[in-house]
Amino acid sequence: MELMDNVDRLREDSLYRNLGQNGNRERAVKIVMVDDMKPISSFMKQELMHVVRSSKGVKFNIMDFRGPEVALQYLASYKPDLLISDIKTPFLSGNKLLEGAKRLHPDLPMIVVGEFPTRKNILSTYSGDQNSIMLTKPWDEPDRLLQAIHQLLGLNFV
Repeated sequence: MELMDNVDRLREDSLYRNLGQNGNRERAVKIVMVDDMKPISSFMKQELMHVVRSSKGVKFNIMDFRGPEVALQYLASYKPDLLISDIKTPFLSGNKLLEGAKRLHPDLPMIVVGEFPTRKNILSTYSGDQNSIMLTKPWDEPDRLLQAIHQLLGLNFV
């Protein structure tokens, strides 16, 4: 049910958010966000929406999932521009989500977020992949999430 609700919301949001100020269609960056803690994902979305309000030409479509299993189901059918995921999620570890996402979309850029990054988490995040960044939460630099997105996608809003 969560997956279908999110897909319907994405369709509606895509039509609304992809229209620029002059009515022309603009490409939106599609982001899948996975965090079981709603306050954390809400904070990250607020940070991204601040960019949308303060800059021209940058739009985000954010699919927000509480569970990695549903996010993997979504990723099996759709390819986002970016995956942002907590490393520690219930029922399925963040590492398993990342492995599954990389199997489905080998070139998918990822931002992995964790409170206590372990050597194992860091190694599994990077594992020779230049398309992944690990952030420790809470991040001490206010724009750290935006810097990571800029680094991975080359968007000029930092």
